[in-house]
Amino acid sequence: MSKIISTYDADPSDEQRSKWQKEQEELRARHETQDRLDFDPENLQEIKYIAGVDLSFPPGDEENAVACLVVLSMPDLKIVYKQFLETKLYLPYIPGFLAFREVEPLLKLIKELKINQPEFYPQVILVDGNGLLHPRQFGIASHLGVLSDLPTIGIAKTFLRIPGELDNVSEIKNEYKKVLKKKGDYMNLIGTESSTTYGCALRTSDNAINPVFVSQGHRISLQTSIKVVLALCPQYRIPEPIRAADLETTETFEAINSRPVRMIVNNDTAERRRIQKQPRSSDRDDILDQSYKDAQTSLVNDTDTVGGKEVPEEHESQMR
Repeated sequence: MSKIISTYDADPSDEQRSKWQKEQEELRARHETQDRLDFDPENLQEIKYIAGVDLSFPPGDEENAVACLVVLSMPDLKIVYKQFLETKLYLPYIPGFLAFREVEPLLKLIKELKINQPEFYPQVILVDGNGLLHPRQFGIASHLGVLSDLPTIGIAKTFLRIPGELDNVSEIKNEYKKVLKKKGDYMNLIGTESSTTYGCALRTSDNAINPVFVSQGHRISLQTSIKVVLALCPQYRIPEPIRAADLETTETFEAINSRPVRMIVNNDTAERRRIQKQPRSSDRDDILDQSYKDAQTSLVNDTDTVGGKEVPEEHESQMR
């Protein structure tokens, strides 16, 4: 398992939030919500590999996380590649800015796959999070898709309220409960003010009443997203790439918890905790900006590095 350690451990300043919002707006200018794929959306049999990414935390811990990238072959949905990244996140969850907390380790996993085993590079990535279904129409699935230039689909297990657009959560829930009678039924989520279609509530199983919330991430239409998601739900409500990534991180947490750890006594209570050196508070925004930019630029540079070593150009030419 690869390992990175983040050292940002404070709530971001208003200035930092403004930087993030500006960056979201700049990236959104590159956002594509129509099909730009290397397969025919009318023939999903052309999909050879599809991936799922997830970043999870053990119960009661919002700092120590494991990011996971799982690649499945199609149509048998067998795992052909999996990789993990153990990371420590000090930035709390901030609604609307999830990507700035979680996208860096996911980008690193995509980069590692691209370099080490490009034959398994996926044609679509499913992201445990939202894409267009976001207050600024640019959630983590869109963010990851634009930075990696890969088609991505956002899969949310719970509904995200969009202020001014999708406000009445109980009314929306009552409506989709009436509409979604069987697998394949869906209800578009349309903003009341803008008439924007943010995504849809999609029933993915006859045995599961609750839908998943599908939204375009990048380079794919909503209709194609729905087709792909349904093809990935032969048995369960959650699409197999996301489900596999979640199960794999659970097993990884068990392995991590079996490691020896230092014991620290705080207020006469022994706690298992890993100690990391913290930066000066004045350095934190710079550290966050730089680590995020490093992950972002590593996917687009003509020459890449892995483990501090330059990747030869002939290796780069094999990357999709």
